Amino acid sequence: MRIKTEYKLSSASLNCLKCLALLPSQTYSFEELMRYFSIEQERMNAFFDLVHDASQSTLVKINDDGVFVSEKNQRYILQHYKPDSQNCALLIQFLQSNLITHEKQEPETRAELLRISLSIAQKVTGQSFTIANLWNQIAIYHHNKDEIEKAVKYTEKAINMLLHIHRKHPDLAYFYKRMALLQQEKGNHTKAIEYSRKDLSIVRKMRRKNYLSIANTYDIMSESYDVMKNHTLALKYGHKALDLAEQIIPNSRSVGFGYQNLAITYYNSFDYENAIYYMDIAIQILQENEKQDSKSLKRALRRKKFYQKIHKFSSFVSKYHKFSVFIFFSTLASILFLLFLGLKKLYFLIF
Repeated sequence: MRIKTEYKLSSASLNCLKCLALLPSQTYSFEELMRYFSIEQERMNAFFDLVHDASQSTLVKINDDGVFVSEKNQRYILQHYKPDSQNCALLIQFLQSNLITHEKQEPETRAELLRISLSIAQKVTGQSFTIANLWNQIAIYHHNKDEIEKAVKYTEKAINMLLHIHRKHPDLAYFYKRMALLQQEKGNHTKAIEYSRKDLSIVRKMRRKNYLSIANTYDIMSESYDVMKNHTLALKYGHKALDLAEQIIPNSRSVGFGYQNLAITYYNSFDYENAIYYMDIAIQILQENEKQDSKSLKRALRRKKFYQKIHKFSSFVSKYHKFSVFIFFSTLASILFLLFLGLKKLYFLIF
């Protein structure tokens, strides 16, 4: 059975038809289409006219449930009308605007919009920056749900897509940073550092360097080296991160956390004086930027008290170390001498 296509469509109706062909084949209520196409209520009648106009070609069906384009008709539309990248970009733009709206309130809606966006991009563009960015957004969606393995999988897809297109694209540096964070959460700190170095190798060559991004990468490397017990490198990159952050956003909340991270690294390397010093500065900055009852500020204050107690104990042990060693060996010598006398007495009693 041949599809009736002789009905002449206006350019507006044709664009509407192309967009419907790019969406997954199912019946869409007008409320759904309003959401997907970001159509305001007052513009709904005009959109309905376009859909009704397109339905005259029998490629689109309208019933009480909504609008439907079969897979067979979709293939026909894609083959004969050939939606171009402009149609694709426009539709994805509508979907992306809804992604921002639904990012926090409706995670399932967000997942659905991402899936549809990806389906559209794959139908039209093949390998593209758009698809790579959608893979990355899907990875972020799974990361926010603590589905780390899925997040790693989709971030790898995004990286591989961009490697085929442009090996030095700025977005690739961002994807590497995302992967470094994911590997860090998995506890794979060697890989986290590896991806951080790849990120830096691209960012450093950019004409307009994002120094805040570089500082963030240094911070990731510092944390990973700290966990790996390489405190020398952890402190090196921690100071690099803090120096850059202070130049760009002085006395900000991020700088406060930078001082706190350094304090933790100094504590882990048993340098308690510096740990207290940097935690003091962190608390001063956080007090300027946080509410007095904020969790981060309370956590910093608790850490400072704990570091002070450990420092006092460490100082006490260090101060009396020589004396305690002398007492220990003197006591040991006395015990051995008494043991010797006891054995000697026992020997004479027996023999």
